[in-house]
Amino acid sequence: MDKIFSELGVADFKVTTYMRKQNPEKLENLIVNFKELKDKFSGTNWEYLFKLED
Repeated sequence: MDKIFSELGVADFKVTTYMRKQNPEKLENLIVNFKELKDKFSGTNWEYLFKLED
């Protein structure tokens, strides 16, 4: 965040959020046709959305 604050020309401060991930499950466990979608979007601008989580 320091780089962003510096770019904006503002003093840095601690950033917090109350937001939480809604689905703690892995996407490949939530989406029935995950592999089909991953294959379909391979090589597109949306490919990154189908990267498997560690």
